[in-house]
Amino acid sequence: MVSFTEFVIASAVLVGAPGHGVILGAQGEKGSPASVGFKVNPDIARNCMTINPYQQDATFIRDAEIKANLVNECG
Repeated sequence: MVSFTEFVIASAVLVGAPGHGVILGAQGEKGSPASVGFKVNPDIARNCMTINPYQQDATFIRDAEIKANLVNECG
């Protein structure tokens, strides 16, 4: 059983962990062809071992981009 102290320490460590996601594939009704997420590059490694190429097909909206009027909150 995890103690409260261990939970608090783990939460404090994980709160700064960045993350992103991408839909690699989606399946509709039975028998329909599988689809791929918009602009997903199947050649990009998903193991996060190299510098940033795993982020190229994930959408990131940074506060600085919003302030510079490059994007809005919706992208």
